[in-house]
Amino acid sequence: MKKGELIRGGPAILLAFLFGLGFGLNYAKANQLYYLLEPLRTLHPTLWTRDWLAKCQVYHPSYVWLTTQLLRLDPTGLLIAWANVIAVGFAMLALHHVLCRLLPRERTLAGFCLLLTFASITRTLAPGMTYALSEYFQPSTLGALGTLAAAAAFIAGRPLLSGLCLAFAGAFHCNYLVLCLFVFGVAWLVSVRERFFSRALAGLGPPLLVLCFFLPFLLGSTDPKLAVQAQHIYQEIGAPFHYVVPTFAWDFSFWVGFQLLGAAVLIGPAQRGRVVQRRILSLLFGCWLLVIPAALMSSVVVVRLVRQLFAWRICAVAELLAQAALAAALVTVICDGRRTWADFDRRARALAGSGVALLLLGSAVTGKWNATLLVIVLLLVAVLIGSGWLGRFSSAAREGLPSAWATGALLTTLLAVNVARCSRFVRYSNILNGGDPTVAELCAWVSRNTPEDALLLTPPREVDIRMRCRRAIVVDWTEPARSSEVLEWYARIEEVTGHHPFRGAVDLQGYEQLDAQRLSRLRQRYGPDYVVVTRGHELDFGAPPVFSGQRFAIYALSQGF
Repeated sequence: MKKGELIRGGPAILLAFLFGLGFGLNYAKANQLYYLLEPLRTLHPTLWTRDWLAKCQVYHPSYVWLTTQLLRLDPTGLLIAWANVIAVGFAMLALHHVLCRLLPRERTLAGFCLLLTFASITRTLAPGMTYALSEYFQPSTLGALGTLAAAAAFIAGRPLLSGLCLAFAGAFHCNYLVLCLFVFGVAWLVSVRERFFSRALAGLGPPLLVLCFFLPFLLGSTDPKLAVQAQHIYQEIGAPFHYVVPTFAWDFSFWVGFQLLGAAVLIGPAQRGRVVQRRILSLLFGCWLLVIPAALMSSVVVVRLVRQLFAWRICAVAELLAQAALAAALVTVICDGRRTWADFDRRARALAGSGVALLLLGSAVTGKWNATLLVIVLLLVAVLIGSGWLGRFSSAAREGLPSAWATGALLTTLLAVNVARCSRFVRYSNILNGGDPTVAELCAWVSRNTPEDALLLTPPREVDIRMRCRRAIVVDWTEPARSSEVLEWYARIEEVTGHHPFRGAVDLQGYEQLDAQRLSRLRQRYGPDYVVVTRGHELDFGAPPVFSGQRFAIYALSQGF
């Protein structure tokens, strides 16, 4: 990037990384509690030697290698937290590159402010509790970054760069690799006419090579004899919020609403020969062709193998692309007024109206109004300016607002939307706030008073004890993905909770009714050294706990229970 371009792009770069920082600084949180076990064991081989989950198959070897290096440089995890900020920032800069193709230079910052406002409100969430970007660094973060970068390169007409970015995404997350090969394959088919084979080979060749590398791993991760039972447990008991489509079907109304709004502003220019709009539309079409049939085959007619593909993971990326197109169109209308308003014909307005209707319907059912209200307000402003009505009261707005005015207004909106979150920055950053103090208290005692190879029986709902206490546990609500490992997890969770069959998260409270008979069976089968219970559910076995804190109590089984 030239010096002048760097200076002009400076505000966008700053906003992108501030947006990333808005997710907080986090380490050893949520999915990381599983993903970071292998990197930590690589650096500290004596950790979790008796923990079954720590010995399960590694699903993201590239992520394991990267996080191992980051932890080697900084054992506190701060570098991993900052890696998330950087990844989020670059992901948004990829979308900024798309906006540079859609808008004149003087309006790009205004469009980027509007896109960041959308993303600040939605947090890039999509159906099935999926997301493009999150508050902690995980393989899917790098998958989303690579996919957005690949989309930006595809839109810019750089097939080899797009293919290399897709290969990067796939190297860190196999699910993105499989889904993106379909989406980008469709996009190449519908958008490229000249030199199709050479360009498609450049765009799809690198990720296909990565797929060949991971294919033995993918084929070996599922035992056909166990697959049906394991899929039932994994999808319908362990993670129904991801896989059981009827439970989150209304969330698709927001996704489809933004897709219709994106199509409304893209379809006209694409048919008039605008290459950039056509390429964006082709990517969105690839997503629709993947997600819609997969969602129907996971709800109306349930095909577990299709549901296992988790096709709606790509929804968040498609939504960001549609929001980028919508942001560019709104800024164009706001700045050009009547000169551009006529470009949106009856079909585009019908699509936009249908999109708004779906957003309203989804908000009415789910109670999530923020994004819908923002879209309605912006559309009203665009209509007032585009129709010339606002020009009756202000001569400056007669032909649209000056770019500087639009940028200032949208930057102010972006800052206003993020004020509350910025004020809670420490609250959203477990590196800064120290995490749950009751778990910290428990782990402080455990680290001082138990051997490193101790095995704890813990409430399965408390998923961070294994990581924060650096001790092996019998089982918790952290589920692996390989068929045989899923069945092992399910057998353990049944035994620990006392529920046969175990039906889901509602049965986790069964641990609180732990009695002498169940504890005896657990000791014979798994051999725990200590039992952790929550206060109010202490064990009545004739001996006091060796530790009693704010929320937890610990019993040493060497006392003769």
